Amino acid sequence: MCLIEILLFQASSVMPFISETVHPSIRGNLVILTALFMATGKFFVWTVGYQVSWRMTAFILTIPPCLMTLLITFFPETPYWLIENTNYHGAKKSLQFYRGKDYDITEELNEINQKHQSKLENSTSLSMSYKFKRIFSMAFLKPFSCVGILYSLTCWTGFDIFQTYMIDTLELSGGNLWMDIGLMPTIVGILGLVTAGNLI
Repeated sequence: MCLIEILLFQASSVMPFISETVHPSIRGNLVILTALFMATGKFFVWTVGYQVSWRMTAFILTIPPCLMTLLITFFPETPYWLIENTNYHGAKKSLQFYRGKDYDITEELNEINQKHQSKLENSTSLSMSYKFKRIFSMAFLKPFSCVGILYSLTCWTGFDIFQTYMIDTLELSGGNLWMDIGLMPTIVGILGLVTAGNLI
């Protein structure tokens, strides 16, 4: 159980790690790749689950996070984290590692440092009333509401629950399908993969 919690923690830290290490010019594009990776993962799980037992499927699915946990330990800390911990020299070496030895990191490193200094100044100078005012401003509430509404609608469709009980639901429906019901999740996975691929 402890191992699973560690692996889940490592997996959840991948997106912040990527956002702090990739070049700003491609950072936005990588957000779109999340949907493709999720669709690929579901397709892989359903395909493997059709071939082997659920225990073997669960065992196989521990391999990718184990590999990720092992490989990520060889990478240096992110420049943002190092600057926040007053390690400017380490941040410089880290940024040079992620950009390549021939890349001029001076401008980007100064920008990261300036953002950190601005963050420190704002955190000490801004009052709580101003922070609350910002949270309840339209500049914050409008995009937050859009995302919240879309997420709520997605949850209310019940698609996530249907995915979990897809085979049981199809078996209880009493319909005659021309193929094995166990293949249906794989077909749904293929459709999700194609749909996510079209977004890129």
